[in-house]
Amino acid sequence: MTKISKLELVIRKYINNPRKLYSLLPYPAAWNKLTSSLDVIGDTELALNAFLDNEWPKDDGGKYLMIYGVLQGLFIQQDATKNLAEALNITYSVDPILKEIREVRHDSIGHPTKREKLSKKIKEELCYNFIARGTMSRQGFMLMKTFPDGKTPQFINVNIPDLIGKQRELLAKLLSNIIEILKKEEEEHRIMYEDQKLINIFPKTLGYYIEKIYESTRGNKPNKFGELHVDLILKCINEFEYALKERGILNNHKYSINEINYPL
Repeated sequence: MTKISKLELVIRKYINNPRKLYSLLPYPAAWNKLTSSLDVIGDTELALNAFLDNEWPKDDGGKYLMIYGVLQGLFIQQDATKNLAEALNITYSVDPILKEIREVRHDSIGHPTKREKLSKKIKEELCYNFIARGTMSRQGFMLMKTFPDGKTPQFINVNIPDLIGKQRELLAKLLSNIIEILKKEEEEHRIMYEDQKLINIFPKTLGYYIEKIYESTRGNKPNKFGELHVDLILKCINEFEYALKERGILNNHKYSINEINYPL
C-alpha cells in the first residue's frame, strides 16, 4: 500500500468518527464531495500502481492508453485532493510543481492540438503538440511543441515515473496537513470536555433507584414510590442525552437511549 493510500484511510477514520460524522452528514453536497474525492484519490493510486507495475504493452495503441491514462490519473488525483480540502473547509495551496505536472498533461493529452491561454478575454493560440510515437515507454516519451509564429519547435523529455514520484510526495504532504487539522480539531474537542465526564451524570445511587422500582412493581411498595425513582432515572437519561448532543455524538447512541426510555 502506498503512502497516499494509507493517508486516505486515516482521513476516512477521522471523518467517520461519530462526532465528525454528525457535523458532516447534514450537508449532503459537501459529504458527497468529500467521499467522492477520497474514492478518487484511492482509485487513481491503483491506476498509477498499474502503470508502474503491469506489463508494458507491445502495441502502440496499448502504449497510448497507458500514457493517456496515467497523465489523466495524475490530473484527476490533484483535483480530488483539492476538492477534499474544500469539502472540509481547509485551505488548499497548489505547489508550482503540481502546476507543472498539470501543464504536461494539458500539453500532451489534454489539449495537444491547440493549446491556448486567455489574455484580456482574448484566446491566444500558443502551440500545437505531438507525442513522438517511437519514443513511448514506461519511462515516458518525447513531446514536440510547435508554435504559430514559426519559432523553432521545442523537444521535451517527459519522465512519467518522475512525475508520479513528485506528485505523490507533494500530495502526501497536503494530505498529512489535512490529517493534522482533523487531529487538532479532535484534540480541542476532547480538551473542551475533559472536566465534564459523562459518567458523572449517573449517581452512585442509580442501582438503588432501580431496586426501588423493582420493589414497587414486584413487591409491596406503592406505585408512587416507584414513579419517584423512575423520574430520577429519566432525569439522568435526559441530562446524558443533552450532553451527547452537545458533544455532537448523540446520533451514535440514539437507538440505545430509545431502548432505555421505552420501558420507563
